[in-house]
Amino acid sequence: MKRAGVDAEVLKLPKQSQQHLDQAVAQFLRTRQTLDGIVTTDDLLGLMIYQLMWQLGHTVPLISFNRNKTGMLMGDQVRFVELYPQQMGEAAVRVLFNESRQSEVIPFTIER
Repeated sequence: MKRAGVDAEVLKLPKQSQQHLDQAVAQFLRTRQTLDGIVTTDDLLGLMIYQLMWQLGHTVPLISFNRNKTGMLMGDQVRFVELYPQQMGEAAVRVLFNESRQSEVIPFTIER
């Protein structure tokens, strides 16, 4: 985000029970004057944050990674980055077992 010239604040969530996660995220959301958008590391966390924002009356764009069936439960403010785990695994095997290959780029899409 720095490269894009966007100020960012990161909330790192400890591995706790779901109730404690909800409380930590709700506290974070309540104590922010402005939120331009939220990026989550996965859809389950995205869904939890989306539900909390709805309960708190916030309407903020949210993007999450690795769209799965939970995406159908979210509104118009939510976007997804599809990570294609099958293709990533195949590429990892190709790189691992080909000594001349150092890396491989996997195409992705960002959808509304």
